[in-house]
Amino acid sequence: MGIKVTIANNGLEAFNLRSTQHFDIIFMDIQMPVMNGIESTHAILEYEKEKKLIHIPIVALTANALKGDKELFLAEGMDDYLSKPIQVHEIEKILFYYFCTEHCDILLCRKEQNDKLAFNIGLNKIGYSVDIAENIEDLKRMLKSNKYKYVLLDKELEGFLEDEEIHDIMDKLAIKSIVFVENKDYATLEDHEKYTRIIPRSTHVSV
Repeated sequence: MGIKVTIANNGLEAFNLRSTQHFDIIFMDIQMPVMNGIESTHAILEYEKEKKLIHIPIVALTANALKGDKELFLAEGMDDYLSKPIQVHEIEKILFYYFCTEHCDILLCRKEQNDKLAFNIGLNKIGYSVDIAENIEDLKRMLKSNKYKYVLLDKELEGFLEDEEIHDIMDKLAIKSIVFVENKDYATLEDHEKYTRIIPRSTHVSV
């Protein structure tokens, strides 16, 4: 990923590092000696407030994946939450969320040019920002470099069904997928499990 990492051995060391160096994000373990993650977070927030510094996002890390944990840590001033064991794609998702340089509501990829134009105009009119991908390779490239809430595309696009990487990217980034099919009756059980919504191609969609 090309990331430089600095390791703190306890919460006090994490605070001291924050007060003497610049970081883009802090992954804060909750259970630490000397000063725990919550105490360290409070100290960092107070330091940032006192020095009038831009806040560095703090992500809570905990092995106690209990109901209400996320809300508790957010209430303590942390910005996000991951439960152990942590998967690489979860870290990628966090980094993408905080550091993606481009943001757009919808990525649109339709077979017919008229469909692309009609949906682009219609979605813009109701307040959505839209990027248009011309084909599957274009769509994949844009998914990797921008942040989207929704992907709207035709199931029959050449290469779409065979390209598992696209499905993996949408899953990892929790992007909602709206897939157009020629006939909804032909949609499989796997389709309904894989995509957020499946609708006939002739439908006018509201996301």
